[in-house]
Amino acid sequence: MRTLIIGFLLLAAGALPAAAATTPTQDTAAAAPAPSPLEPFDRFIAAVNKGDMKMAAAAFTASPSMIDEFPSYYWQGAGALSAWVNDFGAFSQASGQTDGQMHIDAPSYSVVGDTSAYYVVPAHYIYKDRGKPAVEDGTFAVVTTRDEAGWKIASWAWAGTTPK
Repeated sequence: MRTLIIGFLLLAAGALPAAAATTPTQDTAAAAPAPSPLEPFDRFIAAVNKGDMKMAAAAFTASPSMIDEFPSYYWQGAGALSAWVNDFGAFSQASGQTDGQMHIDAPSYSVVGDTSAYYVVPAHYIYKDRGKPAVEDGTFAVVTTRDEAGWKIASWAWAGTTPK
C-alpha cells in the first residue's frame, strides 16, 4: 500500500517518468532536475535586464525570429538578436525611454512536447518615459526547441498594451 501511495504522489507531481528511468543503484538525490523549456527565456530576460548581450545570445537557436512593437517589427536569422538590440536602442533613444526593466510572470498557458514548447507569458515593461515612470503590460508568445545542447529560444513575439 505504501508503494502505491508513493507511486501516486510521484505521478501527481509529474516525476514518474524520471523515477522510472533511474536504476536502484543510482543516487537519485544527486540527480539534477531537467531544465524547464522556458529556462532560456528566463535567462534572456535576466540578461537583457543586466545588459549582458553575450548571455542573452546564448539563450537562442542559431536562427531565431522575434516580433516587437518598434521598427523593423520583425527580426529573423543569425543576426536577429543583434539587429533587435540595435533597433531597440535606437527606438528607446528616439522616444525618450530609459531605465527599462522587463518583469515576467508565470506562464498563463503552455504546451510542452519532446523537442518543442510553446508558452504564453504575461509581462510588464517598467521604464521612464522622458523621465516619468511608465509601465507597459503585455504578453510574450515564446517557442523553445530542444536539441542535444538543450533548450533554446526559437522565437518570441511581444504584444503590448498602451503604457500607463
